[in-house]
Amino acid sequence: MRKLIYILIVTALVLLPVRPTDVGELEPIQAVWLSIEDAAVTLETDTEDKGSGKTVQEALENMKRLSHGIVYLDTAQFLLVSEKALDTIPQIQPYLKGSVRLCLWEGEGSVADAAAYMQAHKTGVRLSRWQADVKLPNLPLQ
Repeated sequence: MRKLIYILIVTALVLLPVRPTDVGELEPIQAVWLSIEDAAVTLETDTEDKGSGKTVQEALENMKRLSHGIVYLDTAQFLLVSEKALDTIPQIQPYLKGSVRLCLWEGEGSVADAAAYMQAHKTGVRLSRWQADVKLPNLPLQ
């Protein structure tokens, strides 16, 4: 009986279609900007991928559909949040590492430049330590 189960498992693994992931298609995302525009959650990355929706999950799904590469937020090191989007931070937490550094930012300049500033100045609150009552550092206008 065990032999039959093993044969079925191996056969299923061989016959099931699998789309291999090409590492070259991964978007090397370093920073994510979370904002609210026209009552929609908007996500934008330093790789210029962008998506919007009613929730963070919808915005991320929209971004993945529109991207030419594979969007994977787990590589992000920085999260930039607009004042209007502070309440949506808990929605994005499951998609990011706890080590991500968090700052307030209102979108002046590019996400890539904001990330470079955060990296150079070692600014931001770790996402794992963030709570709603924690005052976030404000990224200066560039």
